[in-house]
Amino acid sequence: IVGKLMNKAQEEFLKFAQPASPKQLSSPWLYKLLSYDKLQAHIYGGKGVGSQGDGSAQLLCKTQDDQDIVCDIIEKEFGSKSEGMQCIKLTLGGFQKVEKCVIPTASYGGSLFPSTKTISTALFPIIDESDNLLKPAILILIEEVLKCGIDEIYLIVSKHDLESFKSLFYEKLPLEQIEKLSPELQRYSE
Repeated sequence: IVGKLMNKAQEEFLKFAQPASPKQLSSPWLYKLLSYDKLQAHIYGGKGVGSQGDGSAQLLCKTQDDQDIVCDIIEKEFGSKSEGMQCIKLTLGGFQKVEKCVIPTASYGGSLFPSTKTISTALFPIIDESDNLLKPAILILIEEVLKCGIDEIYLIVSKHDLESFKSLFYEKLPLEQIEKLSPELQRYSE
């Protein structure tokens, strides 16, 4: 999220601030660096720093190894006398891998009554923007947790919703129902 915010801040700067003083804030090398293809796989995002002068940028790297790769790329490809870019590495805090996730779903959802009389708010169907599939909200959250490398997930579920959650996560569709699905949904159901 922080990387996306950095990118958004830079976009907003280009949209609103840079036109007010285009000569002083043109920064061609900065914008070339921020959009450089070889860096994109290694960073979450980046932005210019200070007055947006050439060479002042913050890049949020994905890992310590990515930080080393990004610095090597910048110093080799932007470090010549014309650009003169150098890197200063900064690592904030320590790294501790998150191994477990606890998700509380046991709520009444009074603001959504009477819908919550028949279905838990965690099971409400919403469109997942990552694949445009209509899914229970909890499933989207769990898929995001799994993408983060966390594979030990605990759900706190109310007694009256327990069977619905068991059905979602443990019961397989009968073959005759799977065959009625599109090929894409058949793959997803696996």
